[in-house]
Amino acid sequence: MQRKNTILKRLLLGALFSLVIILPTYGDSLYEIYAPVTTPTQARSIKPGTRVAFVCGGCGAVTTMTVGKDRSFLHGFTCPVCKRKFVTESLGGNVGSVGFSYDDDAGHHSKLLVMRHLETRYNANGQPFSVYAPDR
Repeated sequence: MQRKNTILKRLLLGALFSLVIILPTYGDSLYEIYAPVTTPTQARSIKPGTRVAFVCGGCGAVTTMTVGKDRSFLHGFTCPVCKRKFVTESLGGNVGSVGFSYDDDAGHHSKLLVMRHLETRYNANGQPFSVYAPDR
């Protein structure tokens, strides 16, 4: 009887452990995928609530944030690791004609990335495949 209880407890603990490991992975991807913002037009089109990332040109740190209503990322950012302040050049001008980057006083260039979402679609045979969803 004691042996049966021990086996039953181990089976239940194993099942519970499996659920704890598997359930968080069910649904959305575990990865966040970011695409570079290359033009001022793309930068201006980023809406509040969108996840963005900055790649520091000085130390290489990657910082992520959610865009607020003030959209302060359009003017610049300060790297939380090396404390360098990066600013953008004017966002005016011809639509999409100029590259978009941040620069500091030492001439380092930093990049802005915007989060892209993968969505699952199905082909004619009913097999799933993933594609980048259109910008939201």
